[in-house]
Amino acid sequence: MGHRIGIIDLGSNTARLVIYNYDPAGLFVEQENLKRVLRLSARIQFDGRLDQQAFDETIACFQVFRRLCDVNGVTEIVAVATAAVRQAVNGHYLINRLYDETGIRVRLLTGEEEAGYIHLAAAHAIASPDAIVVDLGGGSAEFIRMIDRQRLAATSMPFGAVNLTLNFTENDTVDAAAVGTFLRQQFRFQPWLMKAGLPIIASGGMARTIAKIHQRRRQYSLPSVHHYALSRAEFADLATWLLEMPPAARSGVSGLPKHRVDLIVAGLTFFQELMAVSDSPELIINAKGLREGMIVERLLTEVSRMVIDDPLAFCAGQLLLRHDIRPEHPRHVSRLACSLFDQFVEQGLFVAQDSDRRLLENAALLHDVGRAIDVHESEQHTFYLLSNVLTMGVTHRDRVRIALIASFRAGKTLKNRLQTYGDIVDKEDEARQEAPGSLVLLAR
Repeated sequence: MGHRIGIIDLGSNTARLVIYNYDPAGLFVEQENLKRVLRLSARIQFDGRLDQQAFDETIACFQVFRRLCDVNGVTEIVAVATAAVRQAVNGHYLINRLYDETGIRVRLLTGEEEAGYIHLAAAHAIASPDAIVVDLGGGSAEFIRMIDRQRLAATSMPFGAVNLTLNFTENDTVDAAAVGTFLRQQFRFQPWLMKAGLPIIASGGMARTIAKIHQRRRQYSLPSVHHYALSRAEFADLATWLLEMPPAARSGVSGLPKHRVDLIVAGLTFFQELMAVSDSPELIINAKGLREGMIVERLLTEVSRMVIDDPLAFCAGQLLLRHDIRPEHPRHVSRLACSLFDQFVEQGLFVAQDSDRRLLENAALLHDVGRAIDVHESEQHTFYLLSNVLTMGVTHRDRVRIALIASFRAGKTLKNRLQTYGDIVDKEDEARQEAPGSLVLLAR
């Protein structure tokens, strides 16, 4: 029997409540997501204490979160606090006040615990098994060296977008050069960051903001920041454009929310310097972070596993559960489609690339998911769901390809969809979607 869990993340810049419908069979669906900007890192005084306003606003925020949990039938609240509370001299006093005023127990995470959750989220949400995983918060940054999805090294550094901005602002202007010099000095304390040559998987609000700005600027066809990737050259171009812009003009940049306008210089400089010292080829945005890592930990504990072997297959299974689709038929269709595919490849009728069979297997499994909305024109619903629902463990290109294969009915519709997503899937790949789509139809 499922139940509702509320997870509260009291961060250095924002506090967020996410309510999940959770089923130990493996289904967790986000039902509510509420954020409040508290800027706790900016409320730490010279004596190291959070001021009274920080206490008052945080308690008021938690009271709202508590009411929302009660209204939504939440049976379990899990709350954690991170860098700002960790760094404040009176952080434990705030935690005690929150319990007295709201009944919510808050666990203060160490930097290592925070990094552990961020690693779990990245390992199960992003396709790249080898990477430098980074979460840039308001008051700290967590770094993990991940090889074959395993954590080999990790550290937490006591600076984030908020305190970098505060410490390097003069006359209402952030000194990007000074921020860069400071960061280069700090990164040298972690030799495993130097010249790693790995992609950077970035989570946190600043990383998501950078993705949104870049997508709006290039009029990207898929408005999803999860697994969105910027090459080093693309990031450098974006950073130059924003950093050279007059500060007053940044408030008009599409995709840049007002509460991050003053933080964007520090955020851009952080990733620019990190990409340079690590010789990273690209920045991959991970929309899954601390909260999702906590959910993954719970799932893994219940099944006594270290990792979910195939995040894409796990995600496909979740979609079937979520839409109440009995799995026997789609699994049989998937087996038949893959058997046909293997025979076609063996006879030299298909020239397959490494990912083609995996995408076909999952597309066939999900071919009827649109029928959960309506049996009429179900292929349109299937395409919409699979192209827009956040999918773990696949790039944007593979997400669109799965949607095209699963929803295939006729060549004309495929061409129209390829044209819509021409900045993601090459038109020359038409045959690579049409042939497996036909196999799914035949298997069905």
